[in-house]
Amino acid sequence: MDAESTSSIGARTRLLRALKRTVGQRCESPYAANEAYDATVANFAQFSIGSGGVDYYDISNVAAYTLPMKIRPVNPKISPSGRLCGSPQCIINNIPGFCQGNNNLVSFPTTAYSCQNTDGLAGNGPSEGTNIFKRACPDAFSYKLDADIPLFVCPTGINYEVIFCPSSGTNIEGTSSSI
Repeated sequence: MDAESTSSIGARTRLLRALKRTVGQRCESPYAANEAYDATVANFAQFSIGSGGVDYYDISNVAAYTLPMKIRPVNPKISPSGRLCGSPQCIINNIPGFCQGNNNLVSFPTTAYSCQNTDGLAGNGPSEGTNIFKRACPDAFSYKLDADIPLFVCPTGINYEVIFCPSSGTNIEGTSSSI
């Protein structure tokens, strides 16, 4: 990435297949979003790198939740503490059971699921729909103007791992992508 850069990372079928081949593991959950090509049915890891010597990062469920995710700073120069070089994660094991209220359950032919955050996409919040996401994943954004901004920060110059299906959830650790 450039000296100052903003980017989002989300799982897609091709990425997951490449990671499975590389790591030799796969996400065992039938709820894996291996068909979520549309940004409105996927959650994302978001980064703003090099802004004033600081990196900002977070997990966003503003559009939807599709896949367990964790962001981990790799060998930060300072000891992680809370939101300072911390490791946000969002793990929801039963998407059909979780997807309540006016949120929209999307099912794919392979039995993968996504829960669209209807109010988050519309810019409404906090609401009953966005609060469902916030209660499940307090370290993640649940609507566009989330007042409880769940940003994490770390000094610029380190690497990050985005871990899909981390071990503290339903599946395996190691299916990751580094930036």
